[in-house]
This record gives sequence, C-alpha cells and structure tokens, in this order.
Amino acid sequence: MDELAELIVSSHARWMPRVVEAIFGTTDPVSVAEALTEAVAAALAVAVVAAQFYEPGVGVVVGLDLADGRAVVAKVHRATFMPLERLATIARLQADLVAAGVPAPAPLAGPLVLGNGWLTVEEHRDRGDSADGCDPAVRRGMASALHDFVDAARPHARSSRIGAWLGEPVIDDLWPEPHDLRFDFLGTAAGAEWIDDAARAARATLAAMAFADVVGHLDWRVQNLAFAGSRVSAIYDWDSVGLVPEAALVGSASVIHPVDWRLDQPDPLPTLDRLDGFVGDYEAARGAPFDDDERQVLAAGQRWVASYGARCQHSDDLLGLFPDVDHSRGWPRLLGELLGR
Repeated sequence: MDELAELIVSSHARWMPRVVEAIFGTTDPVSVAEALTEAVAAALAVAVVAAQFYEPGVGVVVGLDLADGRAVVAKVHRATFMPLERLATIARLQADLVAAGVPAPAPLAGPLVLGNGWLTVEEHRDRGDSADGCDPAVRRGMASALHDFVDAARPHARSSRIGAWLGEPVIDDLWPEPHDLRFDFLGTAAGAEWIDDAARAARATLAAMAFADVVGHLDWRVQNLAFAGSRVSAIYDWDSVGLVPEAALVGSASVIHPVDWRLDQPDPLPTLDRLDGFVGDYEAARGAPFDDDERQVLAAGQRWVASYGARCQHSDDLLGLFPDVDHSRGWPRLLGELLGR
C-alpha cells in the first residue's frame, strides 16, 4: 500500500484530475491507496503485495501484484458516466472474445461498487511493446486487428446494453457528456461555433444513413494496444467498446490510430494521407472496399471524432489548463483539413 501511495503522490504532483475526488471523495494518497487495495483484495480473495502503476484520467487505473503471483489491472469508472449494466455486458463480451482468441485481458471481477464508482479487475496482459502508429506496417497490423475484433464480436452486435457510440446529446442537443470532468463545453462555447456546426452536420449524416451496427473499440490507437513487431498482441481500455456502423468505426479509428498522448508530441494526429492509408488497410483486411453510402458514413465519422476532439481542445484552451500547448495544431488542424475536402 505504501508503494501505491507513493505512485499516487507522484502522479498527483503532475496532474490532479477531478475524477479522483469524484470517485473516492478525497485526493489523499493514503486513503485512495487503501480504498483500491482493499477493494481488489476483497474482490479476488487474495492480498495485494505491490503496485506497478497508477494512472488517473477518465477513470482511475492501477496495476497491482497479488500474493499468489498474479498481476492484475483494476479500473474504477465514474458511476454517473458508465452505467453498471453496460460495464457488466462489456465484461461478458470481453470474456467471450478471450475465448475466441482475441488478444484481450481476461476479466476477473466486477463491476463492483467502490466509492462513487464501479470497480473492474482484469488480468495484466503485458505481452508486447509500444509501437509507432505512423509506421505503415504497424498501421496495417492495427487495421487488420480491428477487422478481426469486429468479426469476433458479431454475435454481440444486437446487445443494446453495450451502448451506442455517439452518446445521448445532453449539451445543446449535440454533445454527449464529455468523457473527462475537466471539459466545460457550456462555459467555453464562445469561438467554438465552427466546431459545433461541423459536428452537427456530421451527426445529421450519421443519423440519416441507416446501417447495421457492429461492436467496435472506439479508442483504437497505439496507446491502448501492445504489439509483437507490427502485430497487435494485447488490447486494453475495454470501456471504450460500443455499437457503431462499421464504416463509422473505421472513420473514427483512422483519425486516432497513431495517437499516444503520453509522448507529449506537438501534434500526434495523422496527416490526411496517413488517415486514408488506415482506411485502405482496413478495406484490404475486409476484402472489399466501402461503397459510396458507406464512404459518406466513414467521412462523417471522421468529422464527428475530429469535432469532438477540437471541442475538448477548445475547452482546454479557454480554461488555460495547458498554456504551453499550441492550440492551432492537433484537432483544429485536422478538423479544418477534413472540412476542406
């Protein structure tokens, strides 16, 4: 527990996300460490003996070693953001895909109540390396693995409890609740009109085009994957699974696939050529190109994701959260390029 408390102290010194207090009712490192280790030990009926990492963000993620020799990853999700039924359904999907040979960590416990959130625990599948998403071979591996994911998950595509990817519009009849508590869309609306217009047009296209949903991973980027060479060897961040038209899923993944926010790159988002390359790689894995209607959905998916990202970046900019960031790059740059097509 002392080891985890030290990791929490170090993490909070760099960045104190509001989600920690929202879930645990405190940001005190010892209290948070006690809550996490006691909950995991109770869920698995085995003591926690060491901590590997602690990463707060949308939720709180921690890597722990157990007395029986296992390594596990525990994640605590905001109860107001992730419904219990959705997490439980995703856990069943995850277990089925593990059995089908998808390189996913096996779920071990949860969702269970922890503070103002839901605790889930899975095996620590540390079987691979990080990769450069701009490498064409890595990109092809990611596109092929995403197609394999979609194929393996098809039996679950009618499960409405997995959750739809666009989310319920609760802000200006357009935006879902932001995924991170730091974003304030209502308070930073000034200057974001062009972003809202782009998102509204993309959402209208997606609503008008009727395609069957598949189960997809909606945060398909190098940071959430591990690799053996250019092959995907582990898939993380399973609360990002949702129901989505296949073309929209590929559009979303094409926009974010090379991103690893931990690297603090000036602009980690792809060029249009790299974005198009991912789409072509997925079509090759699929064995068929998208038709004209699917292309409309794909492009709308790209613009929706870029609009949402630009709106988040605009919020950060107006709130002054990251003053050293060049806010002409990243999401506004990519959204502008997509709109210029």
